[in-house]
Amino acid sequence: MNNNLKTFKNTFSSNSLIFSVKNWLYHITKILSDKKKIRTVVLILIFLYGISGCATIKPIHEPVEKKPLQDKTEDVGKNQDNINSRAIASLNLTTHGQMLLENGRIDESISIFERSISINPKNGKNYYYLAEAWYKKGNMRLSKEFNRLAGIYMDNNFFWINLVKKQKKKIAEKK
Repeated sequence: MNNNLKTFKNTFSSNSLIFSVKNWLYHITKILSDKKKIRTVVLILIFLYGISGCATIKPIHEPVEKKPLQDKTEDVGKNQDNINSRAIASLNLTTHGQMLLENGRIDESISIFERSISINPKNGKNYYYLAEAWYKKGNMRLSKEFNRLAGIYMDNNFFWINLVKKQKKKIAEKK
């Protein structure tokens, strides 16, 4: 190993945190004289620059002052909160219904899923689980219909759409 590189490593590995700029420059110029080490030093310098905090991006302009919202938008905000709370309530009911279905309490789960749909009709998981519940009860007509609705409401979710397709195949085989 090159003596300059050893000295450079020893300088960085010493317990002292005080380095003079002159020593740094001396060791770097010695290492840079060896063309094979240039790439390594450049990468180290880029890394050190990146972690130094100097690479942070500062805004070019001052942030725009935010104006207060008009009264009309407050109603929209309340409506948005209402939509979010309805979606959360629906998902909670879906989870409860799923547990009931897994424990063989099919009639209770159907009731919970229907209640969840009345709160948030766009939650496709309810339709999937209703199709599953009606399948377990032996009603293939309702199972097929709820499976169709699950496919409509979950067409943008790859994972669930695959489950819906498998369920559809299972329902068709049972007929």
